[in-house]
Amino acid sequence: PMNGGNVITSCNNQLVVRLAKLSDPKFRRSEGLFLCEGEKLTRDALGCGACPRYLLVLESELEKFSELCVKARRMGAEVLFLSPSPFGKISTEKSPQGIIAVLDSFGFCKPFAEGTDERIFMCDGVRDPGNLGTIIRTAAATGFDTVVISVCADVLSPKTVRASMGGIFRINVRISADMAETVRLLRSEGRRVFAAALGENSKCLGRFELRADDVFLVGNEGHGLSDELISSCTESVLIEMVGDTDSLNVSCASTILMWEMSKVFNGISVRSVTDHG
Repeated sequence: PMNGGNVITSCNNQLVVRLAKLSDPKFRRSEGLFLCEGEKLTRDALGCGACPRYLLVLESELEKFSELCVKARRMGAEVLFLSPSPFGKISTEKSPQGIIAVLDSFGFCKPFAEGTDERIFMCDGVRDPGNLGTIIRTAAATGFDTVVISVCADVLSPKTVRASMGGIFRINVRISADMAETVRLLRSEGRRVFAAALGENSKCLGRFELRADDVFLVGNEGHGLSDELISSCTESVLIEMVGDTDSLNVSCASTILMWEMSKVFNGISVRSVTDHG
């Protein structure tokens, strides 16, 4: 190996056993570490200034990832080379790519703070890590600064990190201990918060003018938003659909909402549609 160190070959190695436990959320929190797997996500993490504690490289892939090894070491990471068995014990991927960054979780998922003029999207009760990661990925791609979450899937789980495709390194993810209180706080600052919910008085997306500081709130995959949360919002909004389809996957609905907001961010006015009945 390039640093003259030994290749770790035992699955019983103390560090291997410890890092393999990072698939457990409680252990991730207690250790303050999380896994970032694969070449693209590792490049994103190191490029965005995430703090690497370890860089784990499959011994057969050393030449391929030599540049990332140098970069990680410069950033203070301990670079380790592993044989297939211990590498596979740590990896959560079905087909590991031969590189894993073990990152410090400090700085990720801080509590939401008031008085921000950030572009915000909010999620309450989104429990599927794939959905949450996709929402974070889309938020990063459409110009949002922050995704505020409450009672959602673990942001730093391998599945969420993978689904975010590096989005968690490019935008803020903030935790709300009480989403209804967060909604009230945003409204007290003069912002409109729209609940994505079907109701008698729900506005149709695209039929009213959006403002750059508007905030959308989406809810749980099966149950949507609670009545309390909906009533705490400024108004409800729905996405018009054709045929017999009566709902969208939460990440799909979020993408449509964020796309409409991205037009406002980019100065494209989303004006109300007049009724010529």
